[in-house]
This record gives sequence, C-alpha cells and structure tokens, in this order.
Amino acid sequence: MSEAEPLATTGLTRDAAPVSREAFNRTALDPAQSVVIEAAAGSGKTWLLVARILRALLAGSDSSSVLAITFTRKSAAEMRERLVRVLEELAACDDARAVALLTERGLTESEARALLPRARDLLESELTASPPMTVDTFHGWFARIVRSAPLAAGIPAGFAIAEKTGALMHDAWRRFLNEASSDERLRAHYLELLARAESATTARRLLDAMLKRRNDWKRFLAGHGAGNDIGVAVAALARELGVDERELDGPDARGALFDDPAFAAHYEVVLDLFDCGTTTDRANVAKGRAALRARDFDGVHLPFATQNRDLRQQSNAVKAAAFMRHGVDGERQLEAHAQQLLDALDEAAGRQIERDVLAINRAAFHCGAAYIAAYEAIKLEQALLDFDDLEWHAAALMSDDTSAA
Repeated sequence: MSEAEPLATTGLTRDAAPVSREAFNRTALDPAQSVVIEAAAGSGKTWLLVARILRALLAGSDSSSVLAITFTRKSAAEMRERLVRVLEELAACDDARAVALLTERGLTESEARALLPRARDLLESELTASPPMTVDTFHGWFARIVRSAPLAAGIPAGFAIAEKTGALMHDAWRRFLNEASSDERLRAHYLELLARAESATTARRLLDAMLKRRNDWKRFLAGHGAGNDIGVAVAALARELGVDERELDGPDARGALFDDPAFAAHYEVVLDLFDCGTTTDRANVAKGRAALRARDFDGVHLPFATQNRDLRQQSNAVKAAAFMRHGVDGERQLEAHAQQLLDALDEAAGRQIERDVLAINRAAFHCGAAYIAAYEAIKLEQALLDFDDLEWHAAALMSDDTSAA
C-alpha cells in the first residue's frame, strides 16, 4: 500500500453507523479525540496511524510526546519510513499538493491552508527533535524503560536481551534434573508428576508451559500472598477446588464408595430387580457384581446405566418385578434408586478428578518453581533478560509512582 493510500473505503462505520471516508477520517484522525480502530489486515491501519501522528504534530504536540507501538520491528520501521516520506513531500511539494495531502488526512481546506507553514517545517523539526518520537515494538519500548532505571528495576546494568531462549531452557532443564536427583523432596514431586502426566514428554511440556508463563505464576503467588512459599500456593488452589490437601494421602474417592453401606444397599436393591429382567439385563447384572467384587469403578454402573451414563430403560420383566416387590410405585422407586446410584458414582468421580487436579498441580508447582529458579539463575549469571522479564520489570516500574514519574 502506498503512502498516499488511505484506509479502505468499503464498510466504514463510526459508532456502528455507516459513514463516508471523509467523515470517518475527520473523526479518526482528530488528535483531540481518543479512538479505537478495528479493521482487517491490509485495510490501511498503518496509513491511519501515521496520519494520526502527523495530525498530532500539526496540532502542536512535541515529537518526544509521541509514542507509537507495534508488534514487529518491520512494522515499526515501516511507520517511521512512511512518516518521513509524507513529511518530505509536505516540505517539498507545491501548495495545491500539500493542501490535498492534509485534507485527505481529515482537515478542511481552510484548516489545511492555515497549517501549511507548520506542515512544511515538520520535517526539520522531526529530524532534529531531541529526544525524538518513539516508534517501537512493545518489547523495544519495555527495554527502553528498563534501561532507563536498572537500579529501580533491580537488574544488572548493561544487560543483554535474549531473543531466543531455547538454549537457556535446555540448560535450565539439565540443572533442574540435577537438582531433582540430589533433592529427595523435589525428586518425589517430579516422580509424582511423571506418574500423573503418564510420560516424561508430557511432564516436560507442562513445565515448559509454566516457565513460559512464569509472569502469570508470579502474579498468582503475589495474589495469594505466597511469596516464594509453594505450600501457600497449593493451599490456595485446594481452597478453590474445595479439596482438603490431606485427602491426597487418603483412599481414592471412587474406591471409598465401595465401602459405603448406603451405596451397597441401593446397589443390591437395583441389581435384584434387574436380575429378574431379560437375558441382557441379567448379563449386565453379572458384569456389575463382578465389577463390585473387583472394585472396578468403571463397570459398576452397567446393570442400570449405559456407557453414556443414561439410565437404562426398564424391560417389562423388570417393571413386573418392581411392581411385585414395591407395589404400584415400584417402577418409580427403582428409577429413583438407580438415579441415586448414578449420582453417587458421578459425585465420587468428580471428587477424585478434583483431587487429581490438585495432586498434579502440587507436583507441577514444586517442579515448575525449581525449573524457573534454574532458568532465572542462568540468565543472571549471563546478565540476560528475555521478553517476559522486560514486560515484568517495565510493568513494575510504571506502576510505581516514583519511577513512573
């Protein structure tokens, strides 16, 4: 898209109402208004942003007060180049062309003519501005902030930015494994993580994900007043799940259901009635009783519920048996008993899932914290910061009244 090409004209709206390009630009490029632009890729957002910068400069803003941030260095360089090109053209073209350039950017013709002298001087002002305007990537800008106050940020002066962290993560992983081999408690947590993740590859992926989101981990700890105490973080998660951490050392919640007399009583009532049914009913009852003896949680529902956990339809023979034993209300009572059993099974399964979630996260918290510590130590040894560090330290500096000022 050339510098002279504005935002695409089709489908332009302002506050959800269709508008012309001129009306759209009049609002979007007005430096006195705060605006949010939503547009697809390639529709002219860069043109619009550069035009808005130009309008801000024409309105009297100093270059040093302009901050334009984008995601890539290529985009930042393109913005700078486009701005310089339009300033060069304004400085060198005739009045008619200059007025056309300015009216295209949301000014009326009379406003454009009144601002011509300032528009022609903008190139020199921009090239000699000290400090210049900031057109940068997010992380480039964060680095500027952190470099301006390394002591306040608590980082080594002269740090380098690690843009690729694969080698650092590899070294940190080796250091973590060495620590796990010599630290009995950490080794126990790692072995539990391996068992619950079911493979070393999955466990590594979990811990890599935690490392990559370590700023979220820091915020989680800070939000629960945990400091570096992993136990506090585990306790906080246990409260959110409604699980007592001590339950992790107790029997499986599903297995405990087999020892519940009330469950056993309901179960026998239901199985006795389904045992009076069809050949399929009786076969399912046999499977259920075998599952009960084997404490097979996944098989005990078969006499009265499908694999999809829906109650089975009662055959005529089962309905007759229910009537003979419980009267006219027998069919409803059988269904109620079966539903109670299914609810108890689902509740136990849900309870065990919550325990499993807490258990794998407890292991991951301890292992992830050690992995992160190893990664941070290696970066400190090499005086390196990565992009996550820049985000964290820049946010901390900007949230502190002393350094933000």
